[in-house]
Formats: sequence, C-alpha cells, structure tokens
Amino acid sequence: VGLAHLIDHMINGMLGCITMFSIVDILDIEGAGLKSAITFGSAGTLAFTLASQSIVSAIVNGFALSASNRFYVGELVKFGDGTSGTVVKLGWMETVLRSSDNLVVAVPNTQLAGQRVMNLSRNKMCQIKLMLKFHYKDMKLLPPFTLALKETLKRTCPELISDGARPFRVLIHDLLDTHIEVMVDTHYNIPPIGDVYYNNRQHVLMIIYECIKQHGLELVVFKYPTHFQMNQE
Repeated sequence: VGLAHLIDHMINGMLGCITMFSIVDILDIEGAGLKSAITFGSAGTLAFTLASQSIVSAIVNGFALSASNRFYVGELVKFGDGTSGTVVKLGWMETVLRSSDNLVVAVPNTQLAGQRVMNLSRNKMCQIKLMLKFHYKDMKLLPPFTLALKETLKRTCPELISDGARPFRVLIHDLLDTHIEVMVDTHYNIPPIGDVYYNNRQHVLMIIYECIKQHGLELVVFKYPTHFQMNQE
C-alpha cells in the first residue's frame, strides 16, 4: 500500500509539472502575457522570485522525502530534532504527522529534509534498559540477585535475545557516592511499538520487582524537597 501511494504521489507531481509548463508555453506563444503578468516593478519581481525559490525548495524536498523510501503513510517515525508521529500524509509542501496524543501537525518538508529519521514501524527488535539503584549495605546481596534475575528473564521471556546477537547484561554497573547502580540491558525480537511491546515491558518490570522482593533488597528512592509558601494574614 505504501509503495502504491508513493507511485501515485509521484505521478500526480509529474502531471502537475507538465500542466505548469504547458501554461507557461501558452502564455509565451500569446505574446508578452507571461512577462507582463510577473514583471510589475522591481519589488514585485523580487517578491515573486523569493516566493518561487521557497516553493521550489519545498517541492524538491517533498519529492526527495517521497522518493527516499525512508517512510510511507501509516508508519511511525521519529526525526533527529525529536519530531515524531504516524505519517498521515506525504505532501509536496509538507508532511502531516499524528502524534501519540492524537494531535495532527503539519511540518514543512524544508524542516524535515536532511534530518536523520528512525522508522519505528520497520524495526523488528526492541531494547529495555534500566538502571537500578541500591544501598551500599546490600552490596553482598547484589551478585546472587543479578544472577537470579538474569536466569529468570531467560526462562520467562521467550522473545529475549540471549544468544549473543545482542547485549544481555544484568550486572553491577557503577559505585556512586550515594548508591550502587545495577544495569539491566535486554533486547527482544519484538517491534518497539504497539501493545505487544508494552505488555512485554510490563512483564519484565514485574519480574524485576519480584526478584528484588525475593532477595530482600530495597531500591534507593531520592526525596526532593518540596517548596511551598504559607500565606500570612
């Protein structure tokens, strides 16, 4: 469907260009119609030139995005500047995206051209990475905890990649001033979008929680001061 839409989009663009050039030829044949239509003073000529450059630039960028095969209508994408959403429309002047909160935004193609783009719909694997913070008093409990958590994840997560093709780490990562960091870095044969991804993430979080409880551990929770002002009468 995406490829068919792309071909249809490009054909429409070519037909539009042919029509524009045909109109130019007709005006040129009929005398100075074209020249008199656009040459109405230096200010008007400059404005027309600048507007034409902007339009041509937008159309060229739109054509480049459409022909790049980086994404089609209906796919979830994320650009280098943080712009993300599902592609609703690929236009010559702008690309329309629908964000995760169902807001529809039209982004000029000149802003998107040249940016890095991640097509989440085409990713077949995902990562779940967490940094767990523990107290120093529990240092001796952490090695058996990390080993047990790793084995439990392997046993209960069928889509977990544990053959060495992707990192699979559960280990003490760092010793900081206030706590110990344990890194949980896992990868799965699941796309990073949709209910399947979020259900798997919930499953992993529940496994971590149960393993922490079974080993008598407690996560470090930082308490930030609450600032408030009392009204005085």
